[in-house]
Amino acid sequence: MDGYTANGDGTGRPRTNHKHGQCCAGIIGAVHNDKGIAGIAPYVQIIPIRIFKNNDWTFSNARIATSITKAWQDFGADVLSNSWGGGISNTLITNALKNATISGRNGKGCVVVFSSGNNYRSRISYPANITEVIAVGAIDNNGHRADFSNYGNQISVVAPGINISTIDRQGNDGYNNQATPNDYMNKNYTKSFGGTSAACPHVAGVAALMLSVNPNLTTQQVRDIIESTAQKVGNYHYFSFLSIHTNGTWNIEVGHGLIDAYAAVSKAVKKDLYVRDDSYDDGSEPSGVANMWNSPDIWLEDINTGEIVNHPIGGTNYYVCVRVFNKNNMPSSGNDVLFVNWVKAGTTNVWPDDWLGTTSYNCGSPPVAKGGYAGSPTGTLIPSIPANGSRIVKVIWTPPYAEDYADCSIFSDEPWHFCLLARIHDSYPIIGEDSIGYNIGALTTNNNNVAWKNLNIYANSNYKSVISVANPNNSAGYFRLFVCTQDNQCEEKISDFADVSISFDETLLSAFLVDTNDEITGAKWLNSSTLQVLDNGFELPIYFEDEYQAGTLLSIVNFYADTIPSCDTMEFDIILVDGSYDVVGGEHYECIRTANRYFQAEITGDSVVYAGTCAYLYATDIEEDADYIWYDEQGTEIENGTLLSVYPSQTTTYTLSVTAHADGYRAFSQYTVSIDSSMIFIGDTIVIIGGDTVISLLTSISPTPANNQVAIT
Repeated sequence: MDGYTANGDGTGRPRTNHKHGQCCAGIIGAVHNDKGIAGIAPYVQIIPIRIFKNNDWTFSNARIATSITKAWQDFGADVLSNSWGGGISNTLITNALKNATISGRNGKGCVVVFSSGNNYRSRISYPANITEVIAVGAIDNNGHRADFSNYGNQISVVAPGINISTIDRQGNDGYNNQATPNDYMNKNYTKSFGGTSAACPHVAGVAALMLSVNPNLTTQQVRDIIESTAQKVGNYHYFSFLSIHTNGTWNIEVGHGLIDAYAAVSKAVKKDLYVRDDSYDDGSEPSGVANMWNSPDIWLEDINTGEIVNHPIGGTNYYVCVRVFNKNNMPSSGNDVLFVNWVKAGTTNVWPDDWLGTTSYNCGSPPVAKGGYAGSPTGTLIPSIPANGSRIVKVIWTPPYAEDYADCSIFSDEPWHFCLLARIHDSYPIIGEDSIGYNIGALTTNNNNVAWKNLNIYANSNYKSVISVANPNNSAGYFRLFVCTQDNQCEEKISDFADVSISFDETLLSAFLVDTNDEITGAKWLNSSTLQVLDNGFELPIYFEDEYQAGTLLSIVNFYADTIPSCDTMEFDIILVDGSYDVVGGEHYECIRTANRYFQAEITGDSVVYAGTCAYLYATDIEEDADYIWYDEQGTEIENGTLLSVYPSQTTTYTLSVTAHADGYRAFSQYTVSIDSSMIFIGDTIVIIGGDTVISLLTSISPTPANNQVAIT
């Protein structure tokens, strides 16, 4: 393709007497002919664009910005390889590059690659330091950063940059400007080309290969794959740097490591297996699912009956069932492996320690594991799956005994269930799997071959449970705990059909940046440790002052026994986010209302009494074990049991709550006791108000109320 010259009229092939661009182009696209060298992506179409003026390296920022835009807008470039830089940050150039990564390739974004610079500095040159581009450093043949290669926080990956063989327009045979492309690829090349300028086209060529096998990849997906498949070379200390680099471990000198063309292209090929994060997940990466802990493709089955099990019993064998999908147009190999891990349920389950059984709750003797493997630690072979089909893979699991965790929470007599994680080892590496302290939400959403199930089902006798809430970091930090309710399929709200309450242990209460005197939008305090969820849920600010600090909470759902919804299932989530509102994790609750469950709270007794006398109210027994609680008009609990005796001084309405022990179903009733003002009882004396007697002249009584002495005027 003719390309473009920035300082001319934009027509005709760029002309230059310098070899730099030719050498870069050879690294990308030289065709192998058994005489010279072969580029990373042979036969790729290259669009040459000249941005510098002649040999004096002067340029115009506006013309460079125009050139960048023309590359994708006019010429349809997919990858922009930029072995230049070092200038002062310029808004025109920055905006042009950002627009290319957003709008190029019909909205999928151009892949923009830059050399990091050759200034021997711990600072990436501009424009390579722009967040949206892939900054490439250079390494030597020992896997060490070349001493001239700039490095820093923005470094993405590294590639070879010393003594690189490539075509040379001014080679031994003296190519001239009239030489044909075939002449260029004949046999003449140089071994003297180097620098980060040589490293950059290596990465650009790999990106071109990836798009050749999967043109639907977005620019972010290309970057994710390149970074996550890079080789950890050079004996550098690679560590998690989630605030900037989320594709596995990273190092400030060499980024995510040495680019691996084979691994990157293999992962780009649409031949992977996946498990859905939600019912709308099509296997794209990242999945874009907000509440990624409720995969529809993971569930438990009774081994003997095949029935779905929602509440497993410790020491009993079950099947963990995982539905695996094949995105490829041909059957899977049959050599892929499924791994299943379990962990005690909570909003904060850090990969990998919590899931592999290497961390414990120090609340028992001996300490009890937070998690472990379901089935064999070596995994379960996935039989061949038909093209674009799916298959259910079953793994035997024996969950631990719940009583082993009794001392791990003040809510020791309530169930604390498990959540499950499915990982598939296929042709796609799992981003973050080899990292330490990795966010489980990122592990799930960034990899379609990973899925997470953290579901609690409330039905029948199961209507309350415990989960943990913890600081995932090794330092103090701010977080927020959300309880989010959702309308059901019939657009009904759970708050209209059930009481949802959350109780917190002392660890969480001490971490909350609120107290029971504070008003909380979407909730109300029932007592010093319990909140009732209202229509739209609520959020609580938290500050964990200790590393890995953990507490537990108890959630309870009491369906109304005398109010039946049109759709029987209600849902809500408990979610923990960090100070930047990035999701740490969560728990999903599915609350199923039994259709034929019905009873009422009924009150009989005195409806009218004289002031100062006792009124007796009786709750009708519902003929099963239940709690009967009476409340005054302020909602304060005043009595337990089926009998309430009160001495109202004025007309008063009382509320009765009846809660069944078996399933927590609850009914309410109100009863008003009126005052007959024609008589006043003071001790054993009756004062008649009105009539023809002298006492009708009564004008005052003091004190009132009185016990044994009163003055009547």
